[in-house]
Amino acid sequence: MGEISAKLAGIKAGINELDLKVRSLDQQVDSGRAELAEVGRRNQTITMANGEHYRLDITAEASRSVVDAERVLKAFSERDSSERDYGVAEANLRVKLAEMRVVQAEQMAEAHRYFISNIGQFGDPQLMAQMDQLHDKTQAQAREREQAWELLSEKRTELIDVAQTWRKQRLDAVSWLDFLFFSIGISTTTTYGDVVGNSRLVRSLIALQLLICVFVMAGFVSSVVSRSGRRGGGTSPSPAPDIRAS
Repeated sequence: MGEISAKLAGIKAGINELDLKVRSLDQQVDSGRAELAEVGRRNQTITMANGEHYRLDITAEASRSVVDAERVLKAFSERDSSERDYGVAEANLRVKLAEMRVVQAEQMAEAHRYFISNIGQFGDPQLMAQMDQLHDKTQAQAREREQAWELLSEKRTELIDVAQTWRKQRLDAVSWLDFLFFSIGISTTTTYGDVVGNSRLVRSLIALQLLICVFVMAGFVSSVVSRSGRRGGGTSPSPAPDIRAS
């Protein structure tokens, strides 16, 4: 029993230590993920701004051409002329403007595809390096937490098994010495209830002993009552003295 009790104490201490470790790792993982999310938001803002600058640079010439063509077409349209040549020239300007807008749209689409395919190039190098470090650190802590949690589960299972063994030994069959003790001091139910045996043989002997004691006590009480009855029946009351005057 002493060895099992010491083992139980050791397992409980290990469980407490692992529980504290899991709680600490939970906080570290949550803190690391929150910091990673914050750094990621900052890097995303910078990435989107750099991507927009890249798009404007790529489409700058086409955008200027479109703006110039729109200005010329607007000025041409405001002229008050009904000559046929002016109508043809305006139509040509509109066609040219449409072609420029197509070129501008194609350049914007190409810039967008390049941005998506090479998005890492548009982020902040220092923030991206910090994100990599935080990610690796958080993942390592998460793995360590999972290992600690698995070990904690194993320790809890071991604690249950050892506790069941400890309880079984506590409730194990009474020894013959206990039986002898009950034989001498079985006068009260408290004495009998101090130890509960699991052995059928010993339990049967104890139960038989109880029954014998009951019958013995019943016979003793019956004998005492019978003796008292016989003594009472064999004694007759004395006659009252005659006090009449002679």
